[in-house]
Amino acid sequence: MGMREYGKIGPKFWIGETGKKLKAAGPIAQVTAMYLLTSPHANMLGLFYQPVLYLAHETGLGMEGASEGLRSCIEAGFCDYDPATEMVWVYEMAKYQVGESLTAADKRSVGVQNEYNALPVNPFLSRFYDRYGAAFHMSKKRVFDAASSSKTEGATKALPSPLEASNSSSSSNSSSNSKKDEANAFVDSDADAPGVDLLGNVHRIGKVTPPSGESDQHALPACPFNEIVAAYHELMPENPRVKTLSEARKRTISARWREAARLTCQPFGYATRADGIAAWRKFFEVCARSDFLTGKGKPRPNMPPFFADIDFLTSPSGFTNCLENKYHREVAA
Repeated sequence: MGMREYGKIGPKFWIGETGKKLKAAGPIAQVTAMYLLTSPHANMLGLFYQPVLYLAHETGLGMEGASEGLRSCIEAGFCDYDPATEMVWVYEMAKYQVGESLTAADKRSVGVQNEYNALPVNPFLSRFYDRYGAAFHMSKKRVFDAASSSKTEGATKALPSPLEASNSSSSSNSSSNSKKDEANAFVDSDADAPGVDLLGNVHRIGKVTPPSGESDQHALPACPFNEIVAAYHELMPENPRVKTLSEARKRTISARWREAARLTCQPFGYATRADGIAAWRKFFEVCARSDFLTGKGKPRPNMPPFFADIDFLTSPSGFTNCLENKYHREVAA
């Protein structure tokens, strides 16, 4: 499906009950809601694939702001989001993009059903049909198979805060993101090819399996947040500065610290504080040589140059893509 030429937005966006809740939540919530209604990844159903990474980059909110805005939209009753499938459902969007209802003879009814049939498996399928099936004369309801996913409907409570995804989320995000171009759409990659780590070693990225009976966290020191942030500032001085080290950011960085300790690809895989700090310094050193991550890459039309911040680099998908060399072609060359 190609990008929509336009999206319909009614005046009640600003003055309706939900609009007032978004206003009370603040400008970030309003920007996020407006983005979802006009997103280049959206469809007429309002049920579409929308990684937080895209939202963060295309709005300029950053990962933390995008997650905050998305949570506010959910709390206002504007939408729901499933982190496992990265699908968003904007509840009333189909009503504005398609209409209040369609006649059985209206060809758009077939179009709605076809669009619905083509959607990836997600926990909002049956709820969408229950909401719009009769109004749009839809003919077939799809049921979400909970056994095929670790998430179920009502994903609001599972939304990371912000992007504090577990290591299993990192794996899920990597799989989902293979269906779409990443934020740097101009970079080509072969999803089936072995990974090339940050030091140019060609192999598939794996994780260290702890000895039998031992926890994978048994000897790992606490995450040195300040040292990691200091290394980021020192080695990527042109990128956005970390002005506040919030608890949410600490949780995200800590998740990546634990994940990186178990990796077998260079420069990661460590058991001591000193080795861990050295590995993260190498990580930022190589990231600093990436044109895309440092604002030197060719931007998308009508978009400013992209600069990766600490939230991007330590997000599950951003971190994984750095390790898989999607942003470092020139380094491995």
